[in-house]
Amino acid sequence: MMTNIDLDSYLRDNGIMPSQQRLRIARVILDKSDHMSAEEVYRNVNGPWPPVSRATVNNTLRLFVEKGLLQKDDDEKADIYHSINPPSQDSQESAA
Repeated sequence: MMTNIDLDSYLRDNGIMPSQQRLRIARVILDKSDHMSAEEVYRNVNGPWPPVSRATVNNTLRLFVEKGLLQKDDDEKADIYHSINPPSQDSQESAA
């Protein structure tokens, strides 16, 4: 599990305008050490907060892949799994 990173700045530094939904999705992915399917991300994002649609989850995951924050694993036929490309220790220290 990764902690103590400024997700807002991390997304901005990678050309992504942070929204509450994008920050929640990024946090879910960072808190899991395993690869996750879009469905797993969707189930984990939706909790006590207002709901996030499946379309928002899928679009955000695609955007994160496009910007190089996630890596797509196409080995699974039933689902697409994603793993986070976390910020480097250097970028975390320079942001502090």
